Amino acid sequence: MEYDIFYYENDISTIKNNPRIILSNPSVLHVLSDIINQTPNSIDINQYSKNEITNSLLMIDAIKLCNNKLSLNIPIFIERDLPILKKYILLASNKIYHSIMQQTDNLIKTIHQIQNGFSDQVNLYHMLCGYVFDGTIFDELVKHNLITTHKIHPDCSDYLIIMYEKSNSLNTYSNKLLCSYNRLKTHYGVFSSFGDCDGNRNDFYRQFMLQNTHQSDKIIKYSPDELGLAFHSLILGNKISENLISIFNQMGYTKNGIINIPVYYSDDFKVGDEISKIVIDACSQILIECLNLLSREQNLLSIQHNVDIRDIANEIYHLIFGTVNELLVQHNIVAQPEYHPDEGRYLKSYEI
Repeated sequence: MEYDIFYYENDISTIKNNPRIILSNPSVLHVLSDIINQTPNSIDINQYSKNEITNSLLMIDAIKLCNNKLSLNIPIFIERDLPILKKYILLASNKIYHSIMQQTDNLIKTIHQIQNGFSDQVNLYHMLCGYVFDGTIFDELVKHNLITTHKIHPDCSDYLIIMYEKSNSLNTYSNKLLCSYNRLKTHYGVFSSFGDCDGNRNDFYRQFMLQNTHQSDKIIKYSPDELGLAFHSLILGNKISENLISIFNQMGYTKNGIINIPVYYSDDFKVGDEISKIVIDACSQILIECLNLLSREQNLLSIQHNVDIRDIANEIYHLIFGTVNELLVQHNIVAQPEYHPDEGRYLKSYEI
């Protein structure tokens, strides 16, 4: 069984056991497949002679051990789960989309307060699709104890792993929806991009992830903070080295040395918070009712393995808001993200 694997990384500064490296090992994935293909808690850990494989999965909390029996400890979605996933996506996404459509004039009027040289649709894409749907609404759902946004591991790192069986039918949801925020934080600002997962984006977040796991031939020798400082200087109208300009050009943050992406300041995020209030007032009850039903889905693989329901709900919510974002793009409420071959669809911004 092959997988698409996604990592929601809040803090990996203390990480000792990198899940990206561990889950790139075919032997490790083979053990996971064994567990998936058997009933929960039916596989004895002693049947595996190489303890380092099962131990590595235990160290990243991908599996759990009870009375020497193994079961899953992260949300994994397989093809047989698809009807349940579709049910929840349809249950909530159409209702949320129509609720937002009723607020279109209000949303456009609100976003128009941001005057940065980019269209209302571009700014609404970043603020609504990214900042609100993949940000502030998570905070709202956490208040109701419905989803997980933090997963602290023994090494004090903070990340959540989500896996999908690799298949054409699941790929529509695992890779094709607009529900992925890449954010490289520095002391000076955040290099951000929002889009789908259909490839490796040409952005700093993905580049450093690939570098750190030795999967990239291209190496950026500057640290994130050095890049943040240089970009901040560029925003202020200062000159920076030609070498840094070349990197920003190659990575798509500038064109011919000129910044060509939206730059958002704290006042702009106050507008984002106004957008958030409009959307939460219109949509939160729909989401709460939908996610409260999830524990009843006893045919869902991850629920059968007693994976934390809030971890599962995190991904179900991603699928819901990703579908809503697709509808907003289709109906020209927000901007159409640009498609890049082998990278997917996304738009970049910078946050101060």
